[in-house]
Amino acid sequence: RARHRPRRRAGPPAAGRGVGPGPGRRDRGVRRLHGRQRRHAGPAEGVMHPDFPLPDRDWPPARPFWEGAAAGELRLPRCPACARIHWYPEGPCRRCGSAAAGLGGESPLRWEPVSGRATLFSWSVVTQVFLPQFRDLVPVVPALVCVDEDPSVRLVTRIVDAEPASLRVDQPVRVVFRPLTFAGVDGSVTAPLFVPA
Repeated sequence: RARHRPRRRAGPPAAGRGVGPGPGRRDRGVRRLHGRQRRHAGPAEGVMHPDFPLPDRDWPPARPFWEGAAAGELRLPRCPACARIHWYPEGPCRRCGSAAAGLGGESPLRWEPVSGRATLFSWSVVTQVFLPQFRDLVPVVPALVCVDEDPSVRLVTRIVDAEPASLRVDQPVRVVFRPLTFAGVDGSVTAPLFVPA
């Protein structure tokens, strides 16, 4: 509306807070986390897999990534159309828009080893245990690193074997492969972590 025209208030007022759902909202199919007894949804309802927080190595789009880590290689997928690194391996290519890149599972992505050299983009120092499985890890330094082959590709990882106070933006880092384990969780997964270069 133009600024010089008055507002029209011909419609009914909106429902107030806490008075109930507005029109058209009663049957919208909201998934409730709390039932009548105010209980949390449990693992039986499909919220978490039993190895949580270990990554799911069998998820088809990321399976080659975890297979490479188990072999001591940092492998990333390339788009079949433009040959640029396509991370995260889901959806159409962010560079050329090719839908062939995002088929997942049986997609034509070419998984190739990269050098493992990167630069530190961002990090945080976590000192509080927010889940019981992390109690043996704190302080932990989750980070984003930019791979040297394509600095626009950022991997979520952890920085290890470094004092958090010595870290700086654009610091060179390199990949190391370590077993990822969590307290109270059986098994481990070999994961690419990063150390200062």
